Amino acid sequence: MRRVIEIDGIKFWKEDSIIHCKIDSTFFQNYNKAETEQLFYDAITHLYDNEYMPFLIDMELMSNYDALKLFKLISNSSRINALVLTKTFYVPTFGLKVMLELHTFIGNRIVPNKIIANYNKAINYCHKDYQLFNQIS
Repeated sequence: MRRVIEIDGIKFWKEDSIIHCKIDSTFFQNYNKAETEQLFYDAITHLYDNEYMPFLIDMELMSNYDALKLFKLISNSSRINALVLTKTFYVPTFGLKVMLELHTFIGNRIVPNKIIANYNKAINYCHKDYQLFNQIS
């Protein structure tokens, strides 16, 4: 049985060596940057079992504005970066993909961000990244 953490429109779970996150648009009705970062940190800490795994954030149900807010928070968080192997953002549209990719170039990222507009490709990327990491280490 997989562990699922659900809080106010956000769901975290671990499946096939990937930490998944799915966010409903209702989550942003009470959005607070500091509390959100702590929520992500706590959920990932609970799921990762001291093993670095890719983190897949599903942004399908979010507006572009909310997706950008969350992307900036997650991609710039040193606390979250310390817990995950990579961060993969699944976005539903090419336009959002381009917008987030532009923001990827801003800043100094230690943990890579990957923005993908196809869910199956996002899953495959996470699996390949995890396998490559484990072959090297």
